[in-house]
Amino acid sequence: MEIRACSAESDSGRRERIAHGTAEFPVACYDNDLAAASVPWHWHGGV
Repeated sequence: MEIRACSAESDSGRRERIAHGTAEFPVACYDNDLAAASVPWHWHGGV
């Protein structure tokens, strides 16, 4: 698993449009510096 920079793309209802991981392993790791850039409010669909 790689560690990626965080980016959140969401639709008009603020549901995130980016998939995390794979169907077999739906997890991802992110390196965030929230002092440098914020992540907008969003939500994730259930699995």
